[in-house]
Amino acid sequence: MFKKIFALALVLVLAAICTRRPLDGKLAERLPNTCAATQFAETIASLDDLRIDQSLALSRVESTSIEEPLDYATILKREGALLGELRGKATGVREPRCLVHAKALFLRYLEESAKALELRAPDKDFTDYRRARESAETIYGQYLAELKLQERNRQ
Repeated sequence: MFKKIFALALVLVLAAICTRRPLDGKLAERLPNTCAATQFAETIASLDDLRIDQSLALSRVESTSIEEPLDYATILKREGALLGELRGKATGVREPRCLVHAKALFLRYLEESAKALELRAPDKDFTDYRRARESAETIYGQYLAELKLQERNRQ
């Protein structure tokens, strides 16, 4: 008698498992867009370190005189490569769910800064470089605004 009841219960459980319908949407879309304070702080610290390196690279190029073409070209090339490496490092930073958009803005900021640096060449117009740098700084401002928004959402 016990074996019949166990077999019947097993059949009912298997039938329930087989007829279960899948979730309506992806589970990741339903999760709240929150993150822990430590994750938030670590990600921002990593991106801030990259921002400092980027600022130093741009200041080295800006402080070099165009009057010395060989030195200027060497520094311009070296710092351009450094900006590419910084973009790669920023891509490798693991961000929590709440900072996905902020990280995308930061990557765009680095990309726009690299484009601006290309316009810093001696044969290009300096005003184009200034406009490109202002555009990059505007994107950085958007990044900072996103960080403030996510900080408020976390609390």
